[in-house]
Amino acid sequence: MEHRNTAAPDKAPGSKMACAHNGACAEGFSCDQHFGLCVPLRQLGQYCRQDAQCIHGLSCMFGKCHHRAPQGQEGARCRAERDCNLSMCCARHHGEHVCKRRLAEGELCFVPDGGLAFSINEICPCEEGLLCRSDASQQHRQ
Repeated sequence: MEHRNTAAPDKAPGSKMACAHNGACAEGFSCDQHFGLCVPLRQLGQYCRQDAQCIHGLSCMFGKCHHRAPQGQEGARCRAERDCNLSMCCARHHGEHVCKRRLAEGELCFVPDGGLAFSINEICPCEEGLLCRSDASQQHRQ
C-alpha cells in the first residue's frame, strides 16, 4: 500500500511554526515577523512585506512580489542618482526609491507644494537642457 502525503499545504513541514527571524524557518518559508509564524514564500503578484518573503528572483515592491528590474534601469531600487542610468533620477514611487526617467519636453512637471501625494510619489527633474515652466494655456486644478 502506497502512502501519500495528503496534508494540506499549511500543514507542510515548517509551515505555521513560531519564528522571530527567517533563519528559524525551513527552506521555502520565511518568517512573517508581524505574526511571528513561518509562511510559504510568495509567488509573483502575491502580497508581501519584505524581499525575503518572495521566491528567489523576485523582490517585494509596493506590497507585491515583482520581477527585479536590472540595476540602474527604470524601476530598479536606488539610494542616490548615481545608482541610476543616464537620463534617470532616483525618486520615490509609492514611498520606495526607484530609478525613474527624467521628464522629456512636453511632459507635466508641476510639483505640488506638499501633501501625501508629494511625499510618496516624486517626479524627476527635466532632461538636460530643459526647464520646467508654467504654461498659461493649461488650467490649474483647485
